[in-house]
Amino acid sequence: MVIEVTEDTPQVIYEEDESLLSVKGPSFPENAIEFYTPIIERTENLEVNSKKMTCEFDFSILSSASNKMIYEIMMRLDNKYKEGKPIKVKWYYESFDEDMYDEGLGIQESLSIPFEIIEK
Repeated sequence: MVIEVTEDTPQVIYEEDESLLSVKGPSFPENAIEFYTPIIERTENLEVNSKKMTCEFDFSILSSASNKMIYEIMMRLDNKYKEGKPIKVKWYYESFDEDMYDEGLGIQESLSIPFEIIEK
């Protein structure tokens, strides 16, 4: 699955064969549920195998509606992690963006998944 970046939606690359989920760019779509539902469905159906999955989130802006959907994705990934799927999350933020850092920190505290918060 590849979704190209727009003015209000992030680029999404979801490659199960490569064990990569990358979400990067602005995220304030008109309908966050509609935009993120296909990603949520894929994480729900993710195979639990031994191949480590890397999930990268790098937002320039994140609306509250998008934040809720990202949390849904993270919870599904956390369930797969608890079932035995090796998963690692990388959350990127700009040094000046305390809000994005705090968002990552809040999500990290809710999960069992190894979670890195990385300053760009």
